[in-house]
Amino acid sequence: MCKRRLWLPIALGALSLVAAQPASAETFTFGFTGAEQTYNVPAGVHSIHVVAVGAKGGKGSSDTFGFFHGGKGAVGERVEADLSVAAGEVLFIEVGGAGGDASLGGSGIGGFNGGGTSTSAVPGGGGGGSTDLRTCSATAVLCPGGVGSLASRLLVAAGGGGGGGFGNRDQAFGGEGGSEGSSGVSGETSGCAPGETSGGGGRGGTQLAGGQGGIAGNTGGFAGQSGRFGVGGDATDPMLNSVAGGGGGGGYFGGGAGGTSHNCSGGGGGGGSTFAAASATNVTQELNSEPSGVVITAPDVAPPQEPPPPGPPSQGPPAGERKPSNAFTLGTLTRNRQRGTAVLVATLPGPGALVLGGRGIVKKQRTARAGGKVKLPIQALGTARRSLSRIGKAKVTARITFRPTGGDANTKVRKCTLVKAAP
Repeated sequence: MCKRRLWLPIALGALSLVAAQPASAETFTFGFTGAEQTYNVPAGVHSIHVVAVGAKGGKGSSDTFGFFHGGKGAVGERVEADLSVAAGEVLFIEVGGAGGDASLGGSGIGGFNGGGTSTSAVPGGGGGGSTDLRTCSATAVLCPGGVGSLASRLLVAAGGGGGGGFGNRDQAFGGEGGSEGSSGVSGETSGCAPGETSGGGGRGGTQLAGGQGGIAGNTGGFAGQSGRFGVGGDATDPMLNSVAGGGGGGGYFGGGAGGTSHNCSGGGGGGGSTFAAASATNVTQELNSEPSGVVITAPDVAPPQEPPPPGPPSQGPPAGERKPSNAFTLGTLTRNRQRGTAVLVATLPGPGALVLGGRGIVKKQRTARAGGKVKLPIQALGTARRSLSRIGKAKVTARITFRPTGGDANTKVRKCTLVKAAP
């Protein structure tokens, strides 16, 4: 079976992340502590591989009779990238905390590192905190170059939005985090008085601004607060007599909180936005239900050695020696209409590295130990992902490159249409 690079599970308490590692490497794992943590870049290291996972949002409060149920909180985002660093540099890590589940008369507390809080008689769930890696401490009064701590973030994995209060049949979902966070779902109107509306879902954060808060119900309540740079919006009812929306998820920009309603359910909070600095490479992202955390992999740098004495001039490869074949074939495309994804099968002549990239899809890499069939999952990204959600269809262009061990690379292009059925 072929696997993506070399995947090794690393556990720390409830944390279970997988990180790609070179054959010889040092791995550092950071779980949730509710406080800032630090990583010192080893001597001789100039690039690190980072996997970060944002925290999920909390569940909205339910009634004591089990008829009305709180909306579900959304999962956080998993982002992976290679980052350029300086040997001896200190990096600061903020692992997001999960949004608190709400209960009647209490609060849905926002998760550590930017999750929004929900407060009312019937509160929604707290927004999940984002997880990030930055060059300046969150506690610093002054940062080098006059850049604020939030502006020094190199990588951000968004937190999910909290679920709205009540929400009959679990319909007031929190929005899921993403590169442009998903919006929360409006509260369910079943059981409301005729003509009465629930709180609207908060908008997701983007790369440029926080998500807008959800609208209030038409018989009373309050609109959710909008998200801000690094912080999800709060869902607050100062009168403490309505059904509140979920808190917004933390992120590069936070998601907006869900709107409240006087008698109906509250809207779900929007997810925050994920971010990678312009210098980051090999960036991939996906929704993930793993606990929040960070895994950093640094190459194991050997001490410098004296160069060997020069040998005789190279005579080239022995006569008759041939490079391994790079001729591979692509099979049919199998679509998953429920998820809006697809699988493309490549048949390889021998061992080597297989990379899937291209316009509008998440980059994937596989390492084949022998020839045979390799499955390549195709997942929409960016504009294609939004098109898939909006109209149920997205056209993408996949570039598949196979480099046999000891040989030259060969690239093929396949145009694909992803289809997602309406829920």
